[in-house]
Amino acid sequence: MTRTRKQLFILAASTILAACSPREELGSAPRDAELVQALQGSWCVTDDDGKSCWGDDTFVDEKTIHACGVIPETKKGFRAKATFKVSGSKACHEVTETNDSASFPVGHKFCTQVLAIDAQSQRYKHLDTGDTFTTYRVPKSSVKCPSDA
Repeated sequence: MTRTRKQLFILAASTILAACSPREELGSAPRDAELVQALQGSWCVTDDDGKSCWGDDTFVDEKTIHACGVIPETKKGFRAKATFKVSGSKACHEVTETNDSASFPVGHKFCTQVLAIDAQSQRYKHLDTGDTFTTYRVPKSSVKCPSDA
């Protein structure tokens, strides 16, 4: 092998090893208390990259979240409250109040892993399903819960 080929071989091998190694994701989320702080505020739940919101999640304090909106499939308004607890980059939620027990039963528990979060958006994985979602930060004043919910 010439020196150039050897260098290319080493580079290729290094790239493959790096790709296969466990690592923090680029733009990874803060952890623990820093993540709780980063979550505070309101987030647009969307199916169109934030152009419109079918729901809003508002992290009220270090352990309470309020959610409301209109479920796209049923066009039914909803309101729910939950507690949440952060450990590392994982947030576990438990529904404590709801007007739609079919969609959000009281006592329902689920966990998410925050993959990335910044001033504009957060990306997270629902740990029960493995689905990944992105929500977008919005001013609390823009949150409009349906009046019939």
